[in-house]
Amino acid sequence: MSFNKRNINNIDVKYLSDALEINKSITKLELTFSYLGNKEMEYLSNIFKINQTITNLTICFYNKDNEGLKYFCNMLKDNKVLKKLNIYEINNDEMKYLSEALIVNDSIVKLNLAGNKINTCGMKYLCNALKINKKITHLNLSNCDIDSYAMKYLSTMLKYNNSIIILNLWYNNIGDKGMIYLSKALKFNKSISKINLRTNGIDNLGFWYLSQVLKFNKTITHLDLNLNKINIYGLKYLIESLTSNNVILHIDIDQTYRNLDIYLPLLNKLLYINKMYK
Repeated sequence: MSFNKRNINNIDVKYLSDALEINKSITKLELTFSYLGNKEMEYLSNIFKINQTITNLTICFYNKDNEGLKYFCNMLKDNKVLKKLNIYEINNDEMKYLSEALIVNDSIVKLNLAGNKINTCGMKYLCNALKINKKITHLNLSNCDIDSYAMKYLSTMLKYNNSIIILNLWYNNIGDKGMIYLSKALKFNKSISKINLRTNGIDNLGFWYLSQVLKFNKTITHLDLNLNKINIYGLKYLIESLTSNNVILHIDIDQTYRNLDIYLPLLNKLLYINKMYK
């Protein structure tokens, strides 16, 4: 159910609340472009205290008065039904309240924070929560202004968290230093199978650290490394790691630099051999 009216008011939400108290079939609710004030958020939060069918929610926090967000986060602490949560327009300070809720919530398995400018401070709050939360399996942090400093917090969390299976870091700026932090974490992490590192400014040094981990990692099966700064040397590092790794099935790297053409067939051959083992 999509309710994407820009200027939604408390009467609209009250009608929606009354309907959802009765309706037992709606599982998805989208409020992507709805401006929700404090009163609207209070009504909405009360919906989820009663409704037992909505499992997929998309919401934007255009209103920067934290009272509305507090209503929502308090609801998340008690909600046992939501499985997928997509949140937009949340900043560093607001991440504190969301993270506190995630420590308690044990139903959400897919968390999408794409496009939120949470950077280092927000990442610290989130990662402290995910050290404790063991339910989230899909984490989308694409286009979140994540740099190497934020990656330090994320990487520390991944050493302790073994529930996240899919990690999306597309279109950030982690660079080589961030890749070093992540690689160290992947030595300990035993759950992540898919990582999207597309468009992150990673150079050959970062790929060398990644390749060293891949020689021993037995859980990662899919890597998206497109649109980084890899050249022939970085590709050689990855190929070398695949000679002792029979788990990786897919590495997306075709769209980086043309001078990789000579070695890409060898990379693809090694990946094909891995697939044959499955």
